[in-house]
Amino acid sequence: MGCRFPTDNSLNLTQLNIFWQQKLSDEAKEVYKLQNGREDLSGQHQHFQGRATLLYEELKRGYSMLHITHLRITDAGYYLCVVNYREADHKYIDLKIEAPYKRINIQERKEEDNHILTCQAEGYPLADVLWLYENRINDTIYANTTHKLTDTGLFNITSVLRIKPNAPGNYSCIFQNKELRQTSAHRTVFLIGQRNGSGTGKNSMILFIPTILYSAMILFTITKI
Repeated sequence: MGCRFPTDNSLNLTQLNIFWQQKLSDEAKEVYKLQNGREDLSGQHQHFQGRATLLYEELKRGYSMLHITHLRITDAGYYLCVVNYREADHKYIDLKIEAPYKRINIQERKEEDNHILTCQAEGYPLADVLWLYENRINDTIYANTTHKLTDTGLFNITSVLRIKPNAPGNYSCIFQNKELRQTSAHRTVFLIGQRNGSGTGKNSMILFIPTILYSAMILFTITKI
């Protein structure tokens, strides 16, 4: 990310001062500073030590380009770029970090006569979990969805759906991020529950089939014989 400043064909580095800062709600962290054309890391916050630098080749083109390696979730937020070269100017830049909900853990278990379906995944930012029945949103489906923040700054989301024995069919779990307009990767699971005419339940069979579909979802199929 970067900001522009006016320059001519011959850049005088000794007159160039650049200051980058991450602006948080409760504090400000110094990211990088160039003082009279020389790198000054004496005040650099430890969070950015060894990771933040300036692309010097862009300076002659009038660009203050900040390069941060090994991005972390905590790097997200607003950054202040201040450039003083013959005259001072500043700019705010909003850096968004994403960690897609690609690895989704799924689990099915029986509790009395009910099927309990669980979807769990980690990612960032916080996503909504939608459950579909027969590939359609069903307002009568109520799942218990919770989340917690991990040590790495990711959101760990778990959604649990209880399915009654008289409601077989296709159930889909989707992790949706409205802000980034993304849906999850997925995997297909077939849950085959059998019941005889007297209503006596038999053991269910679970087939796990990893796959890639274009609908970006996890699919549960419960069939009734």
